[in-house]
Amino acid sequence: MSEINVAYTNEYQEHKKKYEYIFNNKFMSKDTDEIQLPDGKHILKTYYYSDDSHQVIEYNVRASKTEVLDLSGNIVTELKNIDYHVNFFSMVEHSNGKNYLFFSTELYGT
Repeated sequence: MSEINVAYTNEYQEHKKKYEYIFNNKFMSKDTDEIQLPDGKHILKTYYYSDDSHQVIEYNVRASKTEVLDLSGNIVTELKNIDYHVNFFSMVEHSNGKNYLFFSTELYGT
């Protein structure tokens, strides 16, 4: 039996596209979280989005976008999460001396 990570299937990618509309200032909460990473070189800034109107999708939508910033405030990368209840990340120091930041971007993927 072969195992497939659903996060990389075409069906799941199409599912995620339905939620792209939420990442708009219209749905952005005033709440944000900011965390300095243990490397002392980066900050995670998370914005939260919600839509209970059911006009686009039949469910209440809760999402987040996390920006990884350098200390000058420049965006290094951003991650969108269509289920903001899953906001796991960890920084791992590899034996090669580099630090790696891993995120769960929603229930099914990283």
